[in-house]
Amino acid sequence: MKFVLTRQGTEPAPQVAYFSAKGPNAISPGVLKPDILALGVDVLAAVSPIIPYMQVEKYYLASDYALMSGTSMATPHGAGVGVLLKALHPEWSLVAIQSAIMTTAYAKDNIGTILKDQRTGLSATPLHFGAGYINPNKAMDPGLIYDTSFQDYIEFL
Repeated sequence: MKFVLTRQGTEPAPQVAYFSAKGPNAISPGVLKPDILALGVDVLAAVSPIIPYMQVEKYYLASDYALMSGTSMATPHGAGVGVLLKALHPEWSLVAIQSAIMTTAYAKDNIGTILKDQRTGLSATPLHFGAGYINPNKAMDPGLIYDTSFQDYIEFL
């Protein structure tokens, strides 16, 4: 059995994952995507196992749960931040919550340079990371939020 440990002090971090979708939006190039970058690579999730045990080399391990690692963990992290912001600011619309998240995101890594593209090792662009890496603590009190209405979307279309 081999356990993989968390590496601390990794530089540069965070990075844009090599498999991350890049912008602009194919249908409407005026809409820049992605909106935000969030934690999502090698995040472990506890799940109910399909079988009550698993085999690791010659050992059989029994457990009430199993661990899975997926690449789609950024969505629940981003949604979770949105839910927390809605609980803190129930008067905010979904667009206001999105604005708070996007306007408080950061685009620099832990060594002070623009976020890197994991695939190339080069500096990424907003077409790679959107507004930047999600910062839940700052999003709680963004100072300024942008809101929009149904009519704004009609006029855009």
